Amino acid sequence: MQTVIRVIVTLFFLGLIILGIVFFSIIAVVPKEKLARIKEGDLKAATSTAVQTEVPAGFFEKYFLNPIQAVFTPKEAPQQEAAPVVASPSQEPFAAPGPVEAPKQSSPVAATQIPKGVIQLSISSAGFSPNTFTVSAGADVAVSLVATDAFSHVLQFDSPLLGSVVIGASAEGSGARIIAFRAPDAAGEYTFRDPIPGHAARGEVGKMIVK
Repeated sequence: MQTVIRVIVTLFFLGLIILGIVFFSIIAVVPKEKLARIKEGDLKAATSTAVQTEVPAGFFEKYFLNPIQAVFTPKEAPQQEAAPVVASPSQEPFAAPGPVEAPKQSSPVAATQIPKGVIQLSISSAGFSPNTFTVSAGADVAVSLVATDAFSHVLQFDSPLLGSVVIGASAEGSGARIIAFRAPDAAGEYTFRDPIPGHAARGEVGKMIVK
């Protein structure tokens, strides 16, 4: 019985000696500065080579420090290929008007940005210029309007068939507006005017001829 007790006591003290050796080995291998930073939780700074000399990886770093550092060190997000650049509406020559089935005027554009094929009208207190233009029956039409004086103006058709076709033009220098719509199927003359009170009376009237 005494022999068994002696063996147990001997193994206990041997275990304490081994633990002491491991503990002092850690202190000897890992600088005090690193241990202090590990204690504070700044693992990234503790392993930085910018503030300390490099220490050969030992048992402690390989099996304890490095795995913990891998957990707490932020991982770089994988780089993704840049998506192709797609022009937004603001990068287009002008904000495209609404569909011909539901006409809507564009945002202001410079005269140099008006696409080819657009019927260009100007307006002032002297009237529309030109005050007449011709289109084909049922054709898709695009008309621009720009003011050439210091007043705001509007183009609006008298016919209910073109009741949704309305273009506003701000004072000179504000740019032109464009609207797209479908011409009536019935041939004839369709009058348009500036509906602002007093404007039509002084001659701000025109007509669209449909053939």
